[in-house]
Amino acid sequence: MIKRIADLLQDLLSIFRPESTYSASITALASAASATDIFEINGADSKVVTVKRLQISGIATAAGAFSLVLLRRDTANSVGTSTAPTAVPHDCADGVAVANLKAYTANPTVGRLIGNLQVIRGTVTTAAGAITNNSYTFNLDQRGSKGVVLRGFAQTLAINLAATTITGGSFDIDVTWTER
Repeated sequence: MIKRIADLLQDLLSIFRPESTYSASITALASAASATDIFEINGADSKVVTVKRLQISGIATAAGAFSLVLLRRDTANSVGTSTAPTAVPHDCADGVAVANLKAYTANPTVGRLIGNLQVIRGTVTTAAGAITNNSYTFNLDQRGSKGVVLRGFAQTLAINLAATTITGGSFDIDVTWTER
């Protein structure tokens, strides 16, 4: 009950205090064989992180199809080879972001799954292909919803390729979120 009251007070305060907004991107992310999570954003213990939008596109050395799964975990991934995309504030007065980002080139040991938020059947073509590659966008705060809220470092939103191998896969991913 006290936690719910604290959350309501935090929501009321956000009306009078604008949220800090950030974006980050990774270009030409090479996916692992039988790829699981290829990208994740973790919450933070000091602020509430709300993910507003994610977008992904890619190319491969051989055209193919894959399942693109946006999922939520309640424990963070571990191990795996990753890089940390740079968080860029939309307003330089907002300071450094506290959300943690990882783009994986080797499969991580995945955290505990809460569930799938969205699944898209996607395709990739070759760089020289005659077909334009699709870009897949997850607009998480549309129609009045509040986006995906991550409270605490262990809470994770991830892009997962459902153990699909994309031969020569190279993905571009961008994300936008707020912190309060």
